[in-house]
Amino acid sequence: MLPDDVYRTKLQVAADGIRRATERLGDAADVQLKAEPARLRLALAPRIRGACPLELMIRADQRYDIEIGTELYEDGSIGSFDEFEALIQAIANGNVVTRHHFSAATGSLRSVETVVTISRDLEWRRGHDVGSSPTTTADTLVKDRTFLPYCR
Repeated sequence: MLPDDVYRTKLQVAADGIRRATERLGDAADVQLKAEPARLRLALAPRIRGACPLELMIRADQRYDIEIGTELYEDGSIGSFDEFEALIQAIANGNVVTRHHFSAATGSLRSVETVVTISRDLEWRRGHDVGSSPTTTADTLVKDRTFLPYCR
């Protein structure tokens, strides 16, 4: 963990980057950004149907929660504050896939994974299990949900 003063300085720089990323969206999304000294909350509601909504909370305990589409990922570790601006831009560009893994035998949902392609070499990827049985490739059906960009 970073000392409080270092964390607050880095969070302020990240807030400036996030503000830049959301300003580029123009009229494509409703933006709610609330930056405080120790935390930040961002909500993006795209105006185009089929684009991916986003909510981000960078918390005072130096962790973050993020909801991409309908999937919530809590207690993320902040690797670098620089990644948030790029992540927001990638989501706004429509570079998001929500991958659902189903049992081939029963059709029940086993796990969900969200993949945001930030660049050719970099992906943000999180997932969670839904069912109690382990997911194996042989008996799993995969269904991807893709999203449109905020601006066309």
